[in-house]
Amino acid sequence: MGICGFVLDQTVQKQDNKQKILDLLQGKGELSNSDIRAVLAVSRRSAVNYTTELEKEGKIEQVGDIGRGVVYRPQK
Repeated sequence: MGICGFVLDQTVQKQDNKQKILDLLQGKGELSNSDIRAVLAVSRRSAVNYTTELEKEGKIEQVGDIGRGVVYRPQK
């Protein structure tokens, strides 16, 4: 597999993980960063990157400012 195939695989995995977060939010109503890390088996940074992108896309909202009190909910 060349570099293009690797990048494509990463992009597909990222989209799959973001969709999993959205699906989980529909079922549970809210998720923390640690919930996302546990379900997807990703690093803290990856979970933050996914949620940041979903926020920018207007699909989720962050409730709370920083730290353990932060949860994510589907955008209303």
